[in-house]
Amino acid sequence: MSNTDIKWFSFGNTNAPQLSNSWGCMIDVLDACLVTGMGSQLVSTLVVKDGVATATFGTSHNLQQFQVVEISNADQQIFNGEHKVLGVTSNTIEFVVNSPDTIATGTISCKLASLGWTKAFSGTQKAVYSAKDRTANPYFLRVDNSLDPVYNTNYSKYAKVGILDSCSGIDDLTGNQAPFDPTKPSRNWVG
Repeated sequence: MSNTDIKWFSFGNTNAPQLSNSWGCMIDVLDACLVTGMGSQLVSTLVVKDGVATATFGTSHNLQQFQVVEISNADQQIFNGEHKVLGVTSNTIEFVVNSPDTIATGTISCKLASLGWTKAFSGTQKAVYSAKDRTANPYFLRVDNSLDPVYNTNYSKYAKVGILDSCSGIDDLTGNQAPFDPTKPSRNWVG
């Protein structure tokens, strides 16, 4: 297990999508955590001393110890990629890097790293995601965060979630799925 294998997110991170009482908000949260990452910020300086990189931001970064960040656009490729945050102050983070003492150059940015999934299909307030390692996890995660056709807008907002073993489009439910009730095959998707 590498030091960037465990990733986690907080509602208090910069630009973290929030769950709210609106259709599709679950898709926004999953897009950020699974696919795109979140909270991109410019790094003012990135300095390495004794194998520890210190990234300084112009304002409070809202990152937390042990979160995994993705650094990009540094001229020195050793910095570009994912790093586990080991030390934090309100406007700095520290992480280990295999580099001699140096000052990085470039228009460096930093964001929380995503889990590396892809969004295979999307529709209005619906999404189908797949893991980055399709050999280890060949399944699809389908999320329907739209208004259920048997309810009206006065009902509370929720998402219907299922695992599919195959999928060729946003509304393809023909393959095996979980949860599944063979006597009511659409139960997971329609109230």
